[in-house]
Amino acid sequence: MSSGLGFLGGFAMTAPTFEELVAEFKKLPFSGHAHAIGLVCITWNNLENSLNVALAVFSGLAGQKTAAAILNNADMRDKWKMHDAVGILVKPSDEWYDRLKEVINRSDNELRNERNRMVHDQWSEAQTEIIRRTSMAKIVREQARQFALKTHDSRTVTEDDIWHLVIAIVAQSGYLAELVVEYLNSQIETGEPSPEK
Repeated sequence: MSSGLGFLGGFAMTAPTFEELVAEFKKLPFSGHAHAIGLVCITWNNLENSLNVALAVFSGLAGQKTAAAILNNADMRDKWKMHDAVGILVKPSDEWYDRLKEVINRSDNELRNERNRMVHDQWSEAQTEIIRRTSMAKIVREQARQFALKTHDSRTVTEDDIWHLVIAIVAQSGYLAELVVEYLNSQIETGEPSPEK
């Protein structure tokens, strides 16, 4: 399998211009994949920002530096755990909390793993396919129940596969925004903050 970056060797004798390098990178067979992966990164960051806003609102810290001090020093997995804990305390209804749990489970248990694979795995081309290769060191049972060390897993990934992930991530941000609006509306209707605050 080729990495598709062989053109870099052609510049050994002369220094390429920035424009020449960019033009060559844009010709790579997986440049469309790279574009979509960039949007995976951007939308994942937007999801984390949505998560921060929701946690600040639900905890009563919206607009306060205390929220930034806490949330900017926590990793995303911890923020999902905080969401679960705070959500149970401030839930306007059981149905609302069930939907919050769906967002947490889908984002943290499914989309996070796929996002990590898209961002951190090795990419290469094989004839007309683009291959994503996951490195690992995993003991598996092969034929005749013999143990063996599996060092990688490869699969073909299309641009559409990555775009589906982008859209799924954006959807989770939208679901969080809906939950925040419903929470704020419930606070207006009752005229009092959650008793747990």
